[in-house]
Amino acid sequence: MPWKPSAMYLLQYQEPIPCEQLVTALCDIKQAYTQFGGKRPFGVSLLYMGWDKHYGFQLYQSDPSGNYGGWKATCIGNNSAPISMQHASTKIQ
Repeated sequence: MPWKPSAMYLLQYQEPIPCEQLVTALCDIKQAYTQFGGKRPFGVSLLYMGWDKHYGFQLYQSDPSGNYGGWKATCIGNNSAPISMQHASTKIQ
């Protein structure tokens, strides 16, 4: 269950789960289906955005196999390559 890691953390530590820890837990679930089931039932890349008191605002991306990475800015979808190239050549203010 996707809500289980955050509920268990809240019960144990009496505070919300840190963003990266939640993303790790969700991607572990995605990866387990890939490794043990031989399937990718989720079949999508996801962007996770959140805020916690330790690191502030955060952005993570995961693929269908459960791999994830953190970003300052990113995009996914059909036209993500041209946008990513444009973003790389543009200086963020």
